[in-house]
Amino acid sequence: MIKAMIIGCGRFSGFQDPRNLNYYYGALKKSKIELESIYDKDFNKSKKISKKFDLKTSDNLKDLYKKYKPEIVIISSSIKSHYKNIQDILEFKNYVKLLIIEKPLIHELNKLNEIINNLIDNNINFIVNHTRRFDRNYSYIKNNFAKSETPKVMHFSYYGEWINNGIHMIDLISFFSNDKKFKKFNLYKKDNISILKIKFTNSKIMTVYFEKGDDFKYQIADIDIFFEKKRAQVLNHGETYIYYSTKKNRIGEVELQKNKRLKKIENFPLINMLKLFNTRFNLIGNMNFLRKKNLINIYNLFFKLEKYMK
Repeated sequence: MIKAMIIGCGRFSGFQDPRNLNYYYGALKKSKIELESIYDKDFNKSKKISKKFDLKTSDNLKDLYKKYKPEIVIISSSIKSHYKNIQDILEFKNYVKLLIIEKPLIHELNKLNEIINNLIDNNINFIVNHTRRFDRNYSYIKNNFAKSETPKVMHFSYYGEWINNGIHMIDLISFFSNDKKFKKFNLYKKDNISILKIKFTNSKIMTVYFEKGDDFKYQIADIDIFFEKKRAQVLNHGETYIYYSTKKNRIGEVELQKNKRLKKIENFPLINMLKLFNTRFNLIGNMNFLRKKNLINIYNLFFKLEKYMK
C-alpha cells in the first residue's frame, strides 16, 4: 500500500473530524492510501494525535523522512512554513513521488519561481490543493458554461482574510477563463466593494466584484457568474447551485430562466484529486493547472492584489 505523511496537524489534517472525507485523514483512508507518519512543530500535539490514531511521529522531521520514506507528503502546515518544508523535501526526492501542498502555495511572490523550479528540476510531482478545481460541480459549470466563452462578470461575496480566501477566487477566475493569461488589470473600490477589471491575452475583458462581509458571525461564500447567454450561481459554500439560460418571452424580451439541472453532484474533491494520479504517480497529462506558467499567472495576480485587499 502507498505510504503517506502529513506535515501539520491543524484543522485541515482532518484529525479533529476523522470521518470527514473533505479533509486529509478521511480522504487518504477512502483512497486506500496508508497514512503512516505525521509531523507538527508542536511535538506534544503530534505525539497526542499519533497515539490516538496509531501513527508514527518525531520531533525531527528529517528523521521521519529517513526512517519511513513516505511516497506522498502532504504539507498542511502554516503558510509561512511551506517554503522551508518544501526545501526539506528536495533532499528526499528519490522516494517522494507526490507532494500535495495546501493553498496558497507560498506566502511571498519572490519565492514562487524558486520553489516551482526546484520541484520541477528535482522531478517531484506536486499539486496545490485549490479544492474547487477538483469539485465536479465546478467542472460542470466550466464544461457547460465556460468551455466556449470567458465569463463577462463574476461577483464574489466572501469572508475572512485575503491570504486564505483570495487565492480561491483568483484561481476560479483563471479556471473559468480556461487559464488564459492575465495581460493587465486595474482595481478600484466603491464603498465596501472592490472592482477588478482584467484583460486577457485573447483581448477578452472581465469585470470582477469582490464584496467582503463585515461583522458577520458566520461564514459566507457566494459566487455569481454571468456569461453572454447564461448565468451560474454557487451559494452558501457550494450547498446550492443554480443555472440559468436565456429565453425570449411572449413580447420578445430576453429573460433568464432556471435550467432543469439544479441538483448538486455529491463528491469529495480531495478524493477526486488523488484519483488523478495512478498507483505509480505518473501525472495525468490534462492537468494544465500544474504547468508552471499557470501557477505563475494565478499567484502573480493574487499577490499584486494582496496589498489592496487587506
